[in-house]
Amino acid sequence: MANIFAVSDVVAKNAASLLKAELVLGRLVFRDAEAEFAGGRGDTVRVRVPRVIEAQPFTGSTSAVTSTLNEQTVPVKLNTHAMSGIELSAKDMTLNVENFSAQVLMPQVAGVAKRVEKEIAGAIQPVIDAGTLTIDPANPRDAITEAGEILDTREVDAKSRVLVVDPKIKRVLLMDPNLSNVDSAGSPSALRDAIVGRLHGFDIYMTPYITGAVAMTREAFAAAIKAPAKPYSVNGASATDEDGQSYAMTWFVAFEGESRQERSIVEAFVGATVLDTQRSVGLKLATPPA
Repeated sequence: MANIFAVSDVVAKNAASLLKAELVLGRLVFRDAEAEFAGGRGDTVRVRVPRVIEAQPFTGSTSAVTSTLNEQTVPVKLNTHAMSGIELSAKDMTLNVENFSAQVLMPQVAGVAKRVEKEIAGAIQPVIDAGTLTIDPANPRDAITEAGEILDTREVDAKSRVLVVDPKIKRVLLMDPNLSNVDSAGSPSALRDAIVGRLHGFDIYMTPYITGAVAMTREAFAAAIKAPAKPYSVNGASATDEDGQSYAMTWFVAFEGESRQERSIVEAFVGATVLDTQRSVGLKLATPPA
């Protein structure tokens, strides 16, 4: 597809903003494994699943309360190569591109960040599809309360619980007067973090990349994003997304002398998976009667 720049007409700077989905999932999942993806270690890292070693009453013998150590690990594999590429002619670079960073680089970075969000959502969606809880639009609180009860029964930490919802469920919740509207306090961080509100112990976030909702903690899912090595033969640098997700990316420009084309590439290796099935509960929106 050809990329057509805004030329000929004078376009006022900051006159309009590109409408793009909020990027939120990168902050809500386990990301600590990223540091372990280093040279010579391959494309897979095994993450230990958080667990509790139960204590028993001492009855006079340590043998009676001793068990073997049985650690469980989950592999996180960088199995997606997310990339955004755009070709620029000599005319583009000379006459059409006034600000390379604003017109070319940052839209590419935002596109790769969006792809990362979709990869994380892809790991979350099967949990939602397998869920048995249904949100009634007329009374959405019941299902959310039940999800909290399930996590309580599983002894999941209550301090860091979030509810991630799709746009339809967001609309249902915003019509509920019991939802604590954190945005009404005027907090810039709440707006930036895309927090919809708080209800029954959950901070509520919206993403358009899932269908349904998931009640979860950070350790329910794991994601890793790694910047590929820059090719030695080209100019380039590291790039970061502008939405605060700390997504590592690589940017480089390759030049084709025969056609006088320059190619701007932004790329990242991405992997996401379920880390602990006990730390998430899937919910679906009830289908309205025909």
